[in-house]
Amino acid sequence: MRKIVFVSLLVLLAVLLSACRGSASMPMENNAPSNGDVNIVVTSNPSPATVGDVELMLTITDKDGNPITPT
Repeated sequence: MRKIVFVSLLVLLAVLLSACRGSASMPMENNAPSNGDVNIVVTSNPSPATVGDVELMLTITDKDGNPITPT
């Protein structure tokens, strides 16, 4: 009986730890082509993003690559 409980706890611990790990395969930089007049690039610091504080930077440009500033 103790062996079953011990193995069950180990499996549960392994599942919880793998769920907290996150996904390192998802890129945080999106340079997908835009089909409109505005291009938005999202980058993160640190890259790739990790658990904890992450800084996201948005670069917004027009179709010619000139930065768009708030008015």
